[in-house]
Amino acid sequence: MTKRAMLKAAEEVLAGTIGGVRTVDAGSLERGAYAGVTDEQLRMSVLVKASYEVEVVEDDTTGIVANESANLSIDKLTVRVRLAFSTESELNADERLAVRATAFETADTCRDALAFAGNLHATSEGVLTRLAGDALNRRGPVRTAREDWAARIYVVEFLMTGLMHRVRAVA
Repeated sequence: MTKRAMLKAAEEVLAGTIGGVRTVDAGSLERGAYAGVTDEQLRMSVLVKASYEVEVVEDDTTGIVANESANLSIDKLTVRVRLAFSTESELNADERLAVRATAFETADTCRDALAFAGNLHATSEGVLTRLAGDALNRRGPVRTAREDWAARIYVVEFLMTGLMHRVRAVA
């Protein structure tokens, strides 16, 4: 349940609905930049605003607290955040530069919000994430994941990691 809470809280931070400091403006991003989305769906959903997706790409028990049979563990999670941008028409060189700059500035804002201590303490419903420091940590750079100007789509991605306290059943 805590992984679900962490993902929900991360999405809420990106949507601008939770977070106290270094926040994302409410309504500036919308959900829906998942890997399998078609170009047409992506273009239609991001004409108004950029879209995002948060997914766990690695999940492992660290062994820091105890062995596998213990009821407590510290798990290390890596999440990928994908931000997709689209345009109504093909762009000239200056307009492409502006979209790239906006994408990387938006990614910086999102990383700042997800990494600020306390922003990921709990979901808007009060479910605790159990993340150490109530935040995620940056892991590597923001990268261009897709640049297809003929399709009018530009996508950037970045990774974040976190340590999560987990209570496991033993009986």
